[in-house]
Amino acid sequence: FGKPEEREMTFAQFADALRKGAHGAGGVHYLSLQDGNLRAQHAPIAADVPAAVGWFADAVGCAPDAINLWVGDSDAVSSVHADHYE
Repeated sequence: FGKPEEREMTFAQFADALRKGAHGAGGVHYLSLQDGNLRAQHAPIAADVPAAVGWFADAVGCAPDAINLWVGDSDAVSSVHADHYE
């Protein structure tokens, strides 16, 4: 299993890298917030994300344990998978 390269940058720098694309920005940029850290790491946009999606809570009988976010352009591809955390 190969791990991706990790870089620390501001959200503005990340958005600029997405606008430039993989070739102009020096690689495929992909933001992955897992383990519910959206609210901790990106509080300014967290207010725009609901705590739960009604149909999901109705389907499984509870609110989600975590809110995760993945952002990338068309070069950032992931296969369909499930991340088991328990």
